[in-house]
Amino acid sequence: MKLIFYYDVCSQWSYFGDLTLDRLREKHGAELDVDWRIAMVKDGETIGYTQEDLGWMYRRSESITGIAVTPEWIAGNDRTLYANLAVAAAHDLGHDVRRQVAEAILLRGEPMGSQTGAVGAVSRLIGVSPAALETAMQKVEPEVRSSTKEFRALPVTVVPTFLIRNEIGDTALLSGLYEFETLDRVVAEMLRAERGYAEFGAANAPVPT
Repeated sequence: MKLIFYYDVCSQWSYFGDLTLDRLREKHGAELDVDWRIAMVKDGETIGYTQEDLGWMYRRSESITGIAVTPEWIAGNDRTLYANLAVAAAHDLGHDVRRQVAEAILLRGEPMGSQTGAVGAVSRLIGVSPAALETAMQKVEPEVRSSTKEFRALPVTVVPTFLIRNEIGDTALLSGLYEFETLDRVVAEMLRAERGYAEFGAANAPVPT
């Protein structure tokens, strides 16, 4: 079964959703084929929030999740573009640093809202030169913008978004939700239906056409 996870590496709710995805993958294993796709907040343009604004939003999130994050990563005209491009470029170079970068931003407040901050931090993390990483970022930018555009075409407005499809055509679109019990119930029902169809098909001849 296919699960597409739309996220922004700078988004606290995407981080919470990614933690839940760990549990889903641990429980359902190879039955769940996960595809991570970037969907940039504000399409990668200037966020437009001060640290004070984000701090208020983060405290609101903490009141629901119990997970504290810090707004110290953002300043001035920062955007999520650079951190997301750096994560995608690192992946293209063979390094999965999505979680590490999210935790650096949200838990430690590392300043990755600027190009200099994102390039410097991620190039050190994966052991390449800043110039090499910037070249890789330019290469992956069309793909990142395409996945963001793809997300915008969905009838949703926030990340994380989970688009889930099984082999018999059942589809679930969940946006803004992150709790394991909610997502697990949906995944379990869709997998159960998929298995049921397969078992029935193995025991019964197909309808003549």
